[in-house]
Amino acid sequence: MDTSQLPLLLILAVAIVGLFFLNSRGRKQQAKQAEFRNNLEVGQDVMTLSGQLGTIVDIEGDTITIESTPGTRTRWVRAAIGKVVEPTEPAEEPETDAEPADPAEPGSTDGPETQRPQP
Repeated sequence: MDTSQLPLLLILAVAIVGLFFLNSRGRKQQAKQAEFRNNLEVGQDVMTLSGQLGTIVDIEGDTITIESTPGTRTRWVRAAIGKVVEPTEPAEEPETDAEPADPAEPGSTDGPETQRPQP
């Protein structure tokens, strides 16, 4: 073997090793996604890959039925489910014991605005 071919072989070897690592990482991610999709259960809140949010109400083989609002159900293939989302609690409305501002009081913003005369 000629020594002038050594750098070319070294570059080729590095490229092959790099492709091997990239391919193995991709396989791990695919296996993780397949495991995630196989463990979906009725009652979970999910988001599809297109952004549709809903609750799983039925699973039949590779078809999953999601209810996004009460009475609105859509059917999706299992591969379209992107992730499980945590259900959000509705924000509590702050309790206000204060009475509405009297428009006659100075500093009130509820009353009609008056213009000040220009000097």
